Amino acid sequence: MASELRVDTLKDAAGNNSVGMAYVAEGSAKQWSNFVGSSASVNDSHNTSSVTDNGTGDFSPQLSSSMGNANYNIACMVKPTSGQTNQTVSRVGNVAYSNAPTTGGYRVILVTSAIGPEDNDKTMTTVHGDLA
Repeated sequence: MASELRVDTLKDAAGNNSVGMAYVAEGSAKQWSNFVGSSASVNDSHNTSSVTDNGTGDFSPQLSSSMGNANYNIACMVKPTSGQTNQTVSRVGNVAYSNAPTTGGYRVILVTSAIGPEDNDKTMTTVHGDLA
């Protein structure tokens, strides 16, 4: 039997440091993933059903539970592979208009300023927004 707890505010054990439930629900990451760029194998994740490798530096994480709409926030960071310089940058976005984020996933493009698309040792993504 499932139970439900309804509260307006959370506080620590001493009754201090309160936070409203809207901050908890709206501010929590709804999806995150940590995967290897060369193989798209997922090291660890939350609400990630898979990561598709679309080619060098081009990945599509798929969500286990869909977002409420496609207007969510995506953040990305990479750990360069040994031998790469600190010029490696990440860019989250779409390759073409038809690859815009959907409620079920998004596309991450990783580029190096001097080389172009490039796989990295670790790619880490996070999504904030409203679940469906």
